Amino acid sequence: MNVLYSIVNKDYEDIVMIHNLYFDNKWNTKDIETMCNIENYSFVIIKTAKEVLAYAILYDTLDSFDLFEIAVKVEYRNQGLGAKLLNALFEKCTDRDILLEVNETNVKALSLYEKNGFVRISVRKNYYKDNKNAIIMVKKY
Repeated sequence: MNVLYSIVNKDYEDIVMIHNLYFDNKWNTKDIETMCNIENYSFVIIKTAKEVLAYAILYDTLDSFDLFEIAVKVEYRNQGLGAKLLNALFEKCTDRDILLEVNETNVKALSLYEKNGFVRISVRKNYYKDNKNAIIMVKKY
């Protein structure tokens, strides 16, 4: 299992499959290709020789980094892959804060972020469908 800082075309389908299992807004491989062609986006993936197990997408806003998305295949959860992805991001983002938003009901994600040094700084009321709030978090540098 390797942690990589970039993706190749053959990884697109795995990322789309993982994304579409866990997020409401569905993607196709063209969406990933588009992100790869925008310099502000960067990817960190954990993969075996056969498949992507987990990924994170980072967006460089020039003032900070936004953790755009992070996901781990369900059968590989609770094995430390989320923390490995975050540590890889921390190694990459050494000069600016990292911001993220997470659904207030996503208790596991909130726990992961807090264990890895993110702190809550704000709430976006009724941000998600069903009037769920988004918790805004930051990891300071």
